[in-house]
Amino acid sequence: MKLVFIEYIDELNAFIDYVQENKLKLLEFNIIALSTEVQVVLMKRKIKYQNTLAYFNNESHRNCLLKSDAIVQFLNKELQVKSELNIECHKNWYIFLIRLLMNHILWLIEIVTNVVNKIQPTEILSIENQSNNYLGPYINKNEHYLSSVVTELCSELGYSVKNINDDKPLRNYHSRTFNSILKIKSKTFFIHIRSMVQGLYKEAKSILRGFDKLDALKMSKTLLVLSLGYNLDRVCKEIKRRDNSVKVVLLHDDSVSILKRLQIRGGHDVDYFVRYKELPKRIDTVEEKNIDSFFSQIERNQSLFTYRNFKYFEIMKEKILVGITKSTENLIEKSYQMSYLIDAIRPNLSLSYSSRELTYVLGELCRNSDLNALCISHGTVVPPKNEIEEIVNRNIGESVILNKYPSVAVQTPLAKEFLDHYEHPSENIITGPLIFSRRSKLFHSGKTINILHAVTLKFRGGTKFWGVEHGDEFISSLSDLINTIDGISNVKLIIKLHPDFYNNLKKKDVFAFLPKSKSYTISDRTIKDELSMTDLVISFSSTVIEEALVNRIPVLLYDKWDRYQHYNALVLKNKSFKPFPLYYISSRKALEENIETIITKGLSSEISPNDWDRYAFPEKVEQDYNNYLNRCLTC
Repeated sequence: MKLVFIEYIDELNAFIDYVQENKLKLLEFNIIALSTEVQVVLMKRKIKYQNTLAYFNNESHRNCLLKSDAIVQFLNKELQVKSELNIECHKNWYIFLIRLLMNHILWLIEIVTNVVNKIQPTEILSIENQSNNYLGPYINKNEHYLSSVVTELCSELGYSVKNINDDKPLRNYHSRTFNSILKIKSKTFFIHIRSMVQGLYKEAKSILRGFDKLDALKMSKTLLVLSLGYNLDRVCKEIKRRDNSVKVVLLHDDSVSILKRLQIRGGHDVDYFVRYKELPKRIDTVEEKNIDSFFSQIERNQSLFTYRNFKYFEIMKEKILVGITKSTENLIEKSYQMSYLIDAIRPNLSLSYSSRELTYVLGELCRNSDLNALCISHGTVVPPKNEIEEIVNRNIGESVILNKYPSVAVQTPLAKEFLDHYEHPSENIITGPLIFSRRSKLFHSGKTINILHAVTLKFRGGTKFWGVEHGDEFISSLSDLINTIDGISNVKLIIKLHPDFYNNLKKKDVFAFLPKSKSYTISDRTIKDELSMTDLVISFSSTVIEEALVNRIPVLLYDKWDRYQHYNALVLKNKSFKPFPLYYISSRKALEENIETIITKGLSSEISPNDWDRYAFPEKVEQDYNNYLNRCLTC
């Protein structure tokens, strides 16, 4: 049996062309499809293939996670950076990007090794594409690592590898910009137009006034933000309602188009829009040398980058030099620009929903300047229950709440438990849920039980281990849910897919890929609207779990892999049951045995108020947040 690994549609087309040109038969090949989009095409063409489920199991998750973490800990210890700004972010960003790249390659090595060891093919095909450009901090669509792993790893294992050259450039199937345009519904189109008109009016007023924006801001109460996503715009509006003299200042990337900028100013109540190109540039020569030393130190210790007896540093080298190092240099430059802005306007308060890259810089600069800054986590953070979760949960926390911000928002008791577990220098401000979705006013008739399935999907370029389902795991779990719910009367499964799922897929493709049933639908509505119509949330891991709990919607954690219990929950086995806010099921059998009981006896009306209290703060905690804002705004 011959073997081929395929990750892209372009690779699939090159493979089929090769088979046809050489008058071979597809049945001669064992096709391993590593992406959902490739699997969809193969399924439509009725070409037999295998996904990755049999070749990446819980042990694979564990081994890859431990390897990745060992290297990260080494880099954290050994890499040093000195800066006039006295911030850690540049080093943290560099290591974070290396971890993302390394995780993807570890995933490939594990799958390729396990497949080859199990199948022991007579020949292996490797499809090479020459379009690698390695630009940008993250793995982009034109970067191919699979062919290098297959060719070098399999050759070392003693297998014959035949290279097929695919000279066609990769097609950008659906860019994010185009997707965002397509997703603007007709009922919201005029809202977008109105926002741009309002933004144009604000921009024109600023120009006609003819004053220097920074001079004006020095005399104002200012709220500095880098983004208004994840409901941070709602927090800004609530602060402005408290004190209408507060001016919202948005420091945004230069790549934002004029139309988008106008929409932001008009639709999100932004008073001042500052771009980096308006601020003085400077890159400290000491820091440039430190970036070079990062790479030099990594190269001297490349023996660390060995997994399954395969040395993979050379595969990473070009990306580190061209993409990751350049990105870090750009971050250094923008750090100085942000520092200039902060020193110039001395904002009363800065806000962020994360702590990576520039959002981490913001917190450190404010701390060093003795200014107020509050990090409000957009992700869910919970204390670990074992050594593996210690790594998983810490990695999540470092992106959203474990940082050097002067203060962090504690939105739920679960977040407080997390922060109590990990040492961190920030002041804890008990706020209640500031940016979590709140139920809208949509009407729910109650005639049908609506079950919302929410997922955190991390595909290519954002590979995570253990605490996140990979693509094939997700499809398998979702299929279980559909098949189990199918046939239960008056129950509807609402599937809310992560936006990344649609990178190369249309909705009809997703439907074609899942079991045929009238019991489910794929939603385009917001999480806010869906929660208003939802009676039960089912998920493996997702921020939506915590959003549901604070809205008093019960949650079922479905972990068919018996791997990761996202929260402490009521474990349901052998039909054991009592009404509770949070249930956990670790097998399809237990799902089939308990789902109807949950639907009939375990929804909100049956759950004790005392049980809900462990997942949400009482209203009186808002006083802590109110006192904090008063302190900031009266500085």
